[in-house]
Amino acid sequence: MRDRTFVTTKASLSTNRSAPVVGGTNTGRDRRAFARSTGAEQLEVPLRALIRRDAIDSEITTRLMPGRDRRVARGEVGVAPRRRRSERPDDPVRPGMVVAGRYLVAEVAGRGGMGVVFRARDLRHERQVALKIARSERIRSQDDLVARLVAEARTMSLIDDPSVPRVFDVVETGRAGPAIVLEWVDGSSLDEELRDPSLDRTRTLDLAIQVVRAVRAVHRCGFVHGDLKPGNVLIEQEPDSPRVRLVDFGLASPIGAADANDPSRSGVIIGTPCYMAPESLYESGNTPPADVFSLGVILHEMFLGRRPDPVSERARDIVSFGDAAIEQAFAGSTLGALGRVIARCLRWDPAARFADATEALDALLRSARSHAASLSLHDAQLA
Repeated sequence: MRDRTFVTTKASLSTNRSAPVVGGTNTGRDRRAFARSTGAEQLEVPLRALIRRDAIDSEITTRLMPGRDRRVARGEVGVAPRRRRSERPDDPVRPGMVVAGRYLVAEVAGRGGMGVVFRARDLRHERQVALKIARSERIRSQDDLVARLVAEARTMSLIDDPSVPRVFDVVETGRAGPAIVLEWVDGSSLDEELRDPSLDRTRTLDLAIQVVRAVRAVHRCGFVHGDLKPGNVLIEQEPDSPRVRLVDFGLASPIGAADANDPSRSGVIIGTPCYMAPESLYESGNTPPADVFSLGVILHEMFLGRRPDPVSERARDIVSFGDAAIEQAFAGSTLGALGRVIARCLRWDPAARFADATEALDALLRSARSHAASLSLHDAQLA
């Protein structure tokens, strides 16, 4: 069963930690504070300009389209493709639509707790792109969703690293509100990769290094991802080796800012519970050590084939909060130093973990070098 992103009230965690309760919205004051902390206010004027520009350019753009696409954009030809299982009748954006006069929607590529991603064709530049709109059955405030989407576009545009897809544009879709136009990543998710029985230790270690390196780039640029999980890691099959791309920055926040997932602001926690750090669930929102904990869960799943005990179960161990059990699990494996790195990522106390992904990567590379000869890893992979 695929992991879902949940909206959970803090009160529900104290009564039944294993069964998140859906609900809660932010007040107008909370949304304004969130907009200021993420820089969404700074994007309001450029966003309006984009919307006005696309309204003006839409007719010019349709003239440049191929014949049938031009008639579709003008509404002269109806397009009624067969609906796929991932599509829903209430989706405001559907295959066959032309968004902002230039993006021909092909299909639903993915659906998460905070939005829907479509594969589309940029008719102006003749390339595939991804369109992401804010869409949630769990968050009632559309204003909050739109603010998060605009902040996501800003965050991704500020992270200059090949592991993060490029942001091309922010456009207005009409009834669905704004959409982020992103670089299309043609690949499978790490979630799918882990279900492949032929996945060997060499490829697993290579992917693990790339995942931690991608999160290091996020931390170096001053952000916390906030929703790390295998479903948000995409793998492109390059000619020489796989390439990891980190996606879905809807819960990202600047390091040290009052982030979007801080329960002290609204009493609402958003995320995927089985990958969230204890403090993200119960206390102070997202920080770099919280991302490190999520990385630990991912690495545990990659190398041991299963996730560690959930935080709600570990909380019952008042002696070590599950730290001892995790160390024991790795003691019985052949991972050696690599297992100790993962166990440290999963420490209950944030101060006992690596401070950020930079420290985690350094430790991971040191442990990987001891396996390099037996796993045939290249120097470039361990750099």
